Amino acid sequence: MTKLHAGYWVRILTVDEVSSALESAWAELESRSLEPNAYLSPHFVLPAIRHLDPRARVFLVFVGTGSPSSADLAGVGVFRSVPATRSFPLPHLLAYQSRHAFLSGLLIERERAPEALDALFNYLHATRWRWHGLEFRDTYGDGLLSELVRAAATQRGMLQHVWNRRSRATLVPAENREALDAVLGSRDPKRCMRRLQERGKVSWTLHRQGGIPEQAVEAFLELEHRGWKGESKTSLRSNPMAEAFFREVVSRFGVSGRAFFTELALDDRVIASTSNFISGHAGFAFKIGWLPELAKMSPGVLNELEFIRHIHQECSDLLFLDSGASEGSYMDELWPNRRSVVSMAITSTRVSRSAFAFVQTAREAKRRLQAFRSPARLKVCRNAAGTGLCQCRTGSSRCGSRVSFPVVDTSKVDFGAASGLGRNARGGTWPRLSWGRSVL
Repeated sequence: MTKLHAGYWVRILTVDEVSSALESAWAELESRSLEPNAYLSPHFVLPAIRHLDPRARVFLVFVGTGSPSSADLAGVGVFRSVPATRSFPLPHLLAYQSRHAFLSGLLIERERAPEALDALFNYLHATRWRWHGLEFRDTYGDGLLSELVRAAATQRGMLQHVWNRRSRATLVPAENREALDAVLGSRDPKRCMRRLQERGKVSWTLHRQGGIPEQAVEAFLELEHRGWKGESKTSLRSNPMAEAFFREVVSRFGVSGRAFFTELALDDRVIASTSNFISGHAGFAFKIGWLPELAKMSPGVLNELEFIRHIHQECSDLLFLDSGASEGSYMDELWPNRRSVVSMAITSTRVSRSAFAFVQTAREAKRRLQAFRSPARLKVCRNAAGTGLCQCRTGSSRCGSRVSFPVVDTSKVDFGAASGLGRNARGGTWPRLSWGRSVL
């Protein structure tokens, strides 16, 4: 299907209809994207659909100029056509995310962003009889692209709805050198490193140029399978299709030097490993693995700290890195920058706006009812620890008093606390703050 809008065409294709030339143009667009996103790269999306969601009905939305066969792309979106969701109870396009993707959104060329978005929203308006709008989960709620999307929607009488706003730890290497020095100078990780060095020779390696060696991939998969992930059957190695997906993604990104692994080794045995991918000028932390037997020495955290120590030498071409971690993970204590991640919907019809308003009202009523039935559990404010959360945090992420996150005071963190990780929290152990409550 091809629609023309002011010199730009919009094509809706299935995965099987994507030619090699179009895939190459997609990869080139990724490098020019206004908002980098490794999870929207063809090197990630296509293996995910092939190995993880082969039965999913996924649509690829391409925006470009010239002849469609020449594939001069200005925008790409990946969606599923759904009859309804709990948040959007009408037929609409839901941004595709595999279970191993931690960010959705759009790839829009930075030089033609307004024109590409105009074409996309003109197409959405023209097909409003089929789809009542768009829904994104885990997309950036700040930045220029977010502002342009809001403006393009508003211009056509569409409404943007945002909910489930939370912060995500990021790292900007060119900034916060003092904060990074404070992290590296904390006493607890130094103590963990000394205890580890008492057991043997400790070394650190970053693999990037020339692709990722097979032994590094194997070591990562083995470590990621150890501990609770293997026991709960959520590790990549627990599912042959998930492992095949990961190996293909690493190979595709690695060919162009866009994958990097970090390893912490004890007497040449890898005891902690991270996998990361690069899109444009940004890095995206993917998954981690560490040796559970050494959890008291926090090998995962030590591996992250060594990465921070070498980041200016090893990743000088990256403007920022996305942790992919949930709010409240230990990465909040290591990476001082923050980006806003939200769920977002754009309603393109009157009935969808009314339905969405009803859902929002029902959600707020439910929240208030739950708050009435359950007395608020007052938590100690984290401002004393320098994390910048409000004074009245009660366990909900909806407090409007949240401020920006300044330098993190890592002197309040015990890096030797009990181990345990969230969905994609990076590192070997959960840190415990000075008031004795784990960051969960």
